[in-house]
Amino acid sequence: TFLYVRNPGQDLGTFISGIWFLIIPFIIFALIIAVAYYKPSSPPEPRDKSRF
Repeated sequence: TFLYVRNPGQDLGTFISGIWFLIIPFIIFALIIAVAYYKPSSPPEPRDKSRF
């Protein structure tokens, strides 16, 4: 029965990995939004689209 006992450390690692799979995409999305809004070299979108 020793082989079938679940390791608490392994469960904790799986739990943390599950949280990181939810947090990392949110962080990447937030960074993309921040770069899109605060990047000084890029012109505003309406002004860029009006030229074409």
